[in-house]
Amino acid sequence: MKVWVPENEHSPLWNTLEAILRMGGTFVDKDKGQYVTPYVHSLWPEDVDPSECSAIAGREVDVRKHPNMNSPVIARLSHDIVRVDHTASQGGWERITTPDGREGHVFGAFIRSKYDWSAGFAKVDGEWMMKWLVSKPRGRRLPPPPPVTDPGKARPDPM
Repeated sequence: MKVWVPENEHSPLWNTLEAILRMGGTFVDKDKGQYVTPYVHSLWPEDVDPSECSAIAGREVDVRKHPNMNSPVIARLSHDIVRVDHTASQGGWERITTPDGREGHVFGAFIRSKYDWSAGFAKVDGEWMMKWLVSKPRGRRLPPPPPVTDPGKARPDPM
């Protein structure tokens, strides 16, 4: 179990929360004022197995033939759900299968699993409070948040 020290402004908690909140989320119960982030967690389709698939976290994210920036772009995806071969990670790249069946590589910062970090917030006595923070399962890495701009011309979606 990880122990956070939120009183410390340099605590890794703040970078983790920033990355989660930057992804956007959804109000799951507006009447009770409940908000869950990131959207990949709160809006995951029930008929898609999250152990085999992940979401593209951005707009017009380049899918490349090989895992490097010089490889040809074979597709551009926006918030699509893709099959991920977790055994084929290479240098920060993930091998994926696009919704139309093409195989390629996406830089890991643009892939998000339902099982990555997530947080829930609720209004309590008129003030927002974090109610839970759940980490990714052991053995799964959390990719860094997408940069504001990237050489692959992908545009992260601030949602």
